[in-house]
Amino acid sequence: MKHWFKFKHLFFFGLVIVLISVACNLPVGGNENQVPSSDDVQATIVVRLTEMAQAAGNVTESVDPGLQITEADPPMETPDLPADHYRGFMVHSNGHFISYDFNGFPLGFDAVTMASNWIGDNEVSVFIDQVYYAEFGENSGVFRVTQQGSQQINFINADVNPVSISVSPDGFKIAWSTTEWINNVPQSDLYMANIDGSAERLITQISTADNSEFWRIYHPYGWTSDGELIYATGLTGIGGYLLFWGYNGMFVYDPVA
Repeated sequence: MKHWFKFKHLFFFGLVIVLISVACNLPVGGNENQVPSSDDVQATIVVRLTEMAQAAGNVTESVDPGLQITEADPPMETPDLPADHYRGFMVHSNGHFISYDFNGFPLGFDAVTMASNWIGDNEVSVFIDQVYYAEFGENSGVFRVTQQGSQQINFINADVNPVSISVSPDGFKIAWSTTEWINNVPQSDLYMANIDGSAERLITQISTADNSEFWRIYHPYGWTSDGELIYATGLTGIGGYLLFWGYNGMFVYDPVA
């Protein structure tokens, strides 16, 4: 602290001497007949102050011999992402499926439907020009709705038990799950087929024995970009979806494997 105090006074004292010498046009280490220019004055001040600081041991320079300065690579360009096929949403209102964009303007799809107002997330697949939905009740079944009319998917039986569905994004495949109650315990089956009903297969099953402790049922959830099915398990029981909502497991099924 004392050394810094002394250097501080020495620094300002030297600065005053240099400024006085310049103001009086006195030579400062050069030819006595030479009058210093403004550039010479600035250079002299810098040199004198630097010498004073180095003498006090306050100027240190360190160079890392292993340090190499290289130019940074230019940032990579982000490729254009594909646009969504369907920028909007579907409304089910007053016996119609109607499509809108996110500003509330109709997108041109308006189809009459007999679907009830109780369609769950696992009971509908929406496309820009058609809607698939499953219903259990007075008008049970799985249906495909277009602006030309409604068509029932007859190879899926939804008359006895509720059905969950999911149609692949390309419209070529459909997955569905059924739940059958045997001795008051649910058995859940998960199926897949081509949209015309061909190549139907049972993917997996939760038997009543597997449900002895927890009552779990299958739900087809969605599809990956390369055609794999994502499906989930969810709890069920007294009260149905009112008490048991959401999922407790997620799985992937590859139709090709």
